[in-house]
Amino acid sequence: MFSKVLNREITAEDGDSIDIDDAKDVANEVVNNLRAINAKLDMYKGKAYRKESVKKIQRDWDYAIFVRKDLAELHQTLLRRISAANRREKELEAKRRQEEVKTFADYFKDVVRCEADRVDYQRWVLQAEMRYKAGQFQLARD
Repeated sequence: MFSKVLNREITAEDGDSIDIDDAKDVANEVVNNLRAINAKLDMYKGKAYRKESVKKIQRDWDYAIFVRKDLAELHQTLLRRISAANRREKELEAKRRQEEVKTFADYFKDVVRCEADRVDYQRWVLQAEMRYKAGQFQLARD
């Protein structure tokens, strides 16, 4: 199929290499081509009942089925790629939101930083770090 979006011929094998930003537009283009092929197939069905060249109609029918098969494969590849990208995007967004959420300890640390004397704050931070490292050492030893 010739893609106007990419300005080149593409096949089902090219589906994984298409840039994700272009994949949605190419998928829409493929759907339009699939609709056109299906319309042609419907037209050939109607012609088969008339007394036209059955051999030519069969040849055109076979070619349309072949093209539709390739387009369907390309469409499925693009849909898999798009949905995988959407899942990755949602996971990254959830991870980003989770990283933005402050814990109680973060709020407590901010309050203490603002309310305590600078020397006291530094001493408490050092004590907390020592206790944290001692706890980590104890876990590693067990």
